Amino acid sequence: MYSSERWHVAFWDEVILVDHPRRDSLLAYLRDGVNFQDFLIDSHRGPSAQQPYNVASFRQAVFPNRIPSKFVPFVESELQSLVARGCVAKWSDVKGPAGPVRPRLIMALSVEETKPRLIYDARPLNQFFKRMPFSMDTVARVANVASPRCYMTSLDDSSAFHHILIRPSSWPLLGFEYGGVDYVWCVLPFGLSISPFVYHTLSEAKAAFLRSLGIPALAYLDDSFLTNLEGTQGQPAREQWLAACEATHISVLVSYFCGNFLSPKKCDWRPTTVQKYLGMLCDSATATFRVPQDKLDAVHDILKESLAAGNISFRTLQRVAGKVTSMTVAIRPASLYTQAMFAALAALERSTLRSVDLTKDSGADLVGEMRKWLDITATTHEGPWQLARHFTAALTKGASDASSLAWGGVLYAATDPFEAGGMFPPEWMSSHINLKELYALYHVLLQFCQRHPDCLRRAQVFVDVDNQSVVGAFNRGRAKNRAAHKLLIRLFDLQIEYDFLLSLKWVPTADNGVADAISRPSRETIIRLGPDAFRQLWQELGPFNIDLMACTASAQHSPSSGRALPFFSRYHCAGSMGVDVFAQNVAVLPGGHVPAFGFCFPPPVMAGHVVQHLAECRARAVVILPSVKAYWFPRVRSATTRSTEVAGINEGGVFVWPSAEGVLKTWRYPRWAMMAYEMEAAMSGRAGEVRKHRVADEFDLFLLSYSGGGKGWVHASPDDVVDWFSYLDSQGKGTKLVHDATCAGVGSSDRRSCSPGATCKKRYGAESLRKGFYSKLKMAYKEQLGRGDDWNPTVGSGNPCASPTVDAYLTFTTEEQKRVGVTAKQAAPLLEDTLGELLPHMRLRALASDSMAERIAITRDVALFSLAHHSMRRGFDLSFTLGSQVLRLPESRGFIFNFLFGKTLRASTEAIVVLASTNRDVCAVRAVAEYILAAQQVGWDLSSGYLFPSVLDDGSRGNSKLVATQMTSSLQAHLRAASLPAHFSMHSFRVGGSLSRSMGGSAIEEIMQIGGWKTESMAKYYVEPSSKRQRAANYTATNEEPLSPAFETDFAACVRRKLA
Repeated sequence: MYSSERWHVAFWDEVILVDHPRRDSLLAYLRDGVNFQDFLIDSHRGPSAQQPYNVASFRQAVFPNRIPSKFVPFVESELQSLVARGCVAKWSDVKGPAGPVRPRLIMALSVEETKPRLIYDARPLNQFFKRMPFSMDTVARVANVASPRCYMTSLDDSSAFHHILIRPSSWPLLGFEYGGVDYVWCVLPFGLSISPFVYHTLSEAKAAFLRSLGIPALAYLDDSFLTNLEGTQGQPAREQWLAACEATHISVLVSYFCGNFLSPKKCDWRPTTVQKYLGMLCDSATATFRVPQDKLDAVHDILKESLAAGNISFRTLQRVAGKVTSMTVAIRPASLYTQAMFAALAALERSTLRSVDLTKDSGADLVGEMRKWLDITATTHEGPWQLARHFTAALTKGASDASSLAWGGVLYAATDPFEAGGMFPPEWMSSHINLKELYALYHVLLQFCQRHPDCLRRAQVFVDVDNQSVVGAFNRGRAKNRAAHKLLIRLFDLQIEYDFLLSLKWVPTADNGVADAISRPSRETIIRLGPDAFRQLWQELGPFNIDLMACTASAQHSPSSGRALPFFSRYHCAGSMGVDVFAQNVAVLPGGHVPAFGFCFPPPVMAGHVVQHLAECRARAVVILPSVKAYWFPRVRSATTRSTEVAGINEGGVFVWPSAEGVLKTWRYPRWAMMAYEMEAAMSGRAGEVRKHRVADEFDLFLLSYSGGGKGWVHASPDDVVDWFSYLDSQGKGTKLVHDATCAGVGSSDRRSCSPGATCKKRYGAESLRKGFYSKLKMAYKEQLGRGDDWNPTVGSGNPCASPTVDAYLTFTTEEQKRVGVTAKQAAPLLEDTLGELLPHMRLRALASDSMAERIAITRDVALFSLAHHSMRRGFDLSFTLGSQVLRLPESRGFIFNFLFGKTLRASTEAIVVLASTNRDVCAVRAVAEYILAAQQVGWDLSSGYLFPSVLDDGSRGNSKLVATQMTSSLQAHLRAASLPAHFSMHSFRVGGSLSRSMGGSAIEEIMQIGGWKTESMAKYYVEPSSKRQRAANYTATNEEPLSPAFETDFAACVRRKLA
């Protein structure tokens, strides 16, 4: 059989579907084939599970093929290929002695002429299947998973449906006849209504597994979209490109082990910032969707030929309507210009005609629409990726009064409420109320956009309208009335011109209509965390200072004070700090600059939108979400610093909802567990937290792949940890060349010095192993599983990393490497002469830049680097520096910096004085003063918040601070731009600054005080001239680099060994 998944069931069972909610049914598809019993309507399912349906209950029916003569050779070739691959079988070969003479249903074959593709017309059988609703990851979701300037790839499965078997008992229902021979399908055919549901359920499970590895992935039947690993967004282009390569490599391996065949011609393996997905170009550099030129040309040519011929067939018109409708994400008004097309298609379906005569008056509207699309397809088009933020608007009652003389409305945006209104023109006085409503809607938005042209850019505007006809016409994208249709077109043109997305919501106008709509909320919007469960969450992850989605009755209360938390609500209500959380900046508390730490329990259907909004605001919050690996999961995983399970599957007593009887009733989620995620890392750049999760995931994957019982890291022993360290060392991915004790090259880092036959190889440095994998795994056990710092060998519990066995292994590794001359290296010192070359070059780049964001970012970095060198402070310490803690000395002689928090500073404060330097190129006083002045010029207020914040794409100030990894990435990018060696890190300033001061004659006590060293021995370790000069002279680019996830060939090897 062609169904390759069947032979890869072990991988699906033990890796892909381990925690999938539909695990049993999906494994049944793969092991035994699809059972029609699961999909038939009740009248054909059979009397009971023990007496399922019988194919004999289906009446014998034969439907003739519809194959154009020019496609006969194609059909014969396809049929031979299908039989050879086992997708199709001759009925006489498989029916058996008790089988019917012919299949019960012999349905028609046809050909999709444009591709071409063989189509099986299974409509006679489809009418007996239940409707199976499901959603797929459309191209619009690219905006939810892709980050600005990220790298993307796409994969395409070959002969997708043919990967899945059908149970032999159902074969008699899938017959067809060709050349006088009866055949049956043995795999899912194209044309069967359940085929998309079954295949997408499996492909979505595979995508969910990829998301669990930190790979942002989308799935649409056989098409997959991938981008670089979570946690690498915002890094230099090279790192993002490599991370996208890694994500693609993993995805290809997973597809291989799942039994999927990929189509090389349709896959785009090389990561790019412009990627085609579902026929649309997704550009991460400009954050836009574009229509490919060949797609525009194809539609243009069809329309041009049809207009010249004066006739268009039903099939051609259907193709054109489908193609132009699919362009909506890039061409906003696409659906507006299809009204006549769909009207003509509906008329043809009701008649016996199969084409439209474009020369007749009845076809005038269609001709006009086709000519409009000729103009549209003659030029390129792009549509922006939408942000999650919302603006709301409402039309006043005057515009909804059929006898009124005026129109009006109010829009709530970042500014004060914007009110607009006026009298209807004389020619509009007698117009229908529907037209007046559209007129009012258009002019309210027009007035706002003309006065605030950039306020709505890339945002969604939600407008309450009390006219159902207007809402219906807008959502359809067309109206029967020509004047109304023209107004709709003007509304869409307005969206394109000012770059926003408009959505209409109907609200009733009866006396109690609005109150009734608000007083009858859906069940999922009033479910909340019970008091006891919230108290426990408060103790584990709190305290919180705002509830992001609540109302007066459902707002959570502080367990310490008993008072309700401030909250955002859906509607105006008592105590609400604001309406619509998506219209708020949730990074700070309302009305000030105090950082917010929010609690949020959104309805599950809104999970992706909430996660995106938190990321855009760079906010910190604890969010209650389903434990499913949906398209938003990689962003959640990357942003999560801590998590805990709130409720298991179908667990009661955790969630409650208020009933009409005035009591709180319990609510259960039967399909998934509910988790609480503290999200901050992806927004604030806490990369260390992300690495802890990755190290734990790598260890978990190692154990699942190698251990015979399939145990994970939760049940690991100290021996398992040692085995993993040994495995990592055996892969040759380290940066230290460790020689054999008898090798002639002992002490050298050059493999060419090794003795013949020596087994020397690259390994992780002992200190890197201890400070990298070991320390992060140990912290992951403490923070994610609540393990302490002890291991009890008697009962086998505790933190296995704390075991003497693991410590002995690390000690042995250290001694083993020292015996052959391998020692730890510190960061290369960045001396004053190198800094004197770098900073002037950066200043020139800032002056030459046309981007406000780039200018202020470079000026900030100049101040940061000069201060880091002068103060010898860690990047981590500098990231916590507050603008309010910087004092200027009289006559601009210098600054006083108060350090409140750092790696070794917690309960006290340290102040250092930075005086002006005679070398103006590296003078920290000059650089900080220039930065403060530049910040004032762009509207930043550095008197509050962090002194070195992130910079947003539009040049505005971010709410998050820079972190050391971002500082190092920026430093290396600036060094490369200046054509200087780029092997330095932020710690290089600490090393180079201390060495410069020591060589300049500064006393060791002074260096200790400025650099924050507590002991003289540690300070001397940094400033010993002989060792430092030697290290500066001998430093090469082979210095240790940060550890990267061991996902690639390790993953393949693990899985191969497991399956073997």
